[in-house]
Amino acid sequence: MSDPPEYDFLCERCSLLSFDDGALEGYEVIGEDGVARLSFPESRTRKGEYLNHNLVHLDWQLDEILPDMPHLSLSSQFGCVFCQALRKSLEETLAEEAKTKMIDDGPLNLVAYLSLFDGGIEGILIKEGPGFSSSYLGIQILFSIEADSSKSDRLTKTGSV
Repeated sequence: MSDPPEYDFLCERCSLLSFDDGALEGYEVIGEDGVARLSFPESRTRKGEYLNHNLVHLDWQLDEILPDMPHLSLSSQFGCVFCQALRKSLEETLAEEAKTKMIDDGPLNLVAYLSLFDGGIEGILIKEGPGFSSSYLGIQILFSIEADSSKSDRLTKTGSV
């Protein structure tokens, strides 16, 4: 008989969301208000859809199939806490979208960014990527994050939608 799955972990894909800001060329900047903030070189960032937002691309991608979301479902069953939170958020987002428009079954491509706002980290943004999707829904889900106090130079996903 096999051991039961461990819970409260990140699957191999989602472990890529734990990142080393130094490896992403992050550096500390002291603002006019005297507060230290994390910044990245312009070559690593691009402007987001909102004023004063910058996005740093993370090495995370998910090709999923609607409506069943088999990859997220399986990983969630095995205990990946991020897949569980993302699946729940997607279900809520899709239910809301279905109230006003037709949502096609089929492929959905998602990518991840570190969202920086006004010189600080806002969170991890999961959004519909450039890959083929059966219908463009404009999905954007933000997960807030905070610094891991045991490793001052690393940040980990700790929040939820």
